[in-house]
Amino acid sequence: MPPEIEPVSAKTRQEAQNMGSFKHNQKNYPRLQFWQIDDAYFNNPDSINTLVRLPDAWRIRPTQKSEHHFDNRQMQLLRS
Repeated sequence: MPPEIEPVSAKTRQEAQNMGSFKHNQKNYPRLQFWQIDDAYFNNPDSINTLVRLPDAWRIRPTQKSEHHFDNRQMQLLRS
């Protein structure tokens, strides 16, 4: 089982808060943001836009996952 991803620390969050924000079209957005790519992202790549605060025009547009091309068995690559 892969190691767990540690959450962003309080010190790191404070550093981001200390960076302040920027204004775009009369709305404020955090200048520095942290997010983690986890299983929820892979299940729904568009979920990143609920975590990251950006102007709509800058919205993250993840590429769609490719289809599963192989079943769960080893394929013979070389023929003898």
